[in-house]
Amino acid sequence: MFRERIRERYEKLTPSFRRIADYLLDNYQEAAFLTGSQLAKKLRVDPATVVRFAQRLGYDGYPDLARDVRALVQEELQVQEPVLEARPETPAELLRAILLNEAQNLERLGRSLTDSVVEEIVQAILKAKRILVVGQGPLAGEAAAVAHRLNILGLSAKALNMDLVNVSMALQEVGESDLVLGIEISEYAFGSVDATNLLRTAAQQGAKTVSITGRASAPLARAADITVAVPTASIVGVPSTGSLTAFLNALLLVIAKERLSEQKALAKSFEQLVHRLMQGRYELEQRVLREAEREGGS
Repeated sequence: MFRERIRERYEKLTPSFRRIADYLLDNYQEAAFLTGSQLAKKLRVDPATVVRFAQRLGYDGYPDLARDVRALVQEELQVQEPVLEARPETPAELLRAILLNEAQNLERLGRSLTDSVVEEIVQAILKAKRILVVGQGPLAGEAAAVAHRLNILGLSAKALNMDLVNVSMALQEVGESDLVLGIEISEYAFGSVDATNLLRTAAQQGAKTVSITGRASAPLARAADITVAVPTASIVGVPSTGSLTAFLNALLLVIAKERLSEQKALAKSFEQLVHRLMQGRYELEQRVLREAEREGGS
């Protein structure tokens, strides 16, 4: 698929090639209906540059690349369009329209996920000695929730506060056995640059890096070993986090299933620990009562 080819070669692309790559990543539905000359005119590059770009990705030429782009668009067109009210006027109508739009986003997300990407992310999480989860601004709470659920599943995870000192201390311990997971919707959100820097530095130290982003061309996406671009389309003009939240929830449920035997052992251990604590509390209460009775009798 063209998106994977772009990701593999992006850092070595020229500025002109990157302009084409970014456009294809974020606007492939429009690009699918453009000829090489039309694409060159739109991006203000030479038509020969478009041809060389396609060849740089391993295609015979732009028509070959365009067929790959159209194949993705045709697959997405199979997704049933939501039946929206022409102009939602009441809060209830708008709510239903938003929910239908979210359903379409989720359907597109499900179709865009390849088996290899899902398997890579799952294995990266399961094999990691430690997991750092990064979500700046409004997604900090999402990151904390993911880390908490991973801990419940018996994995060592921490949501990272993105202040400079905290990041530096965390990076001191990051190595080959660790995983850093970055979450963002908009690359213009406060802290996105810091999160991108964190992933790049962690990768340089040998850690595995994963990003869940709203744009396939975002810096955070390019900084990660594995990236999932979630649809953020919204009918109210504000990017939606619905697909991101749903993806993270589904991913955690997959991890839970993969660790089912460990979960049973943890649950049994937890139950025994609670029983011991309750028994200890009961014995302590009884001892206190007996001592109080002896003091009262004297």
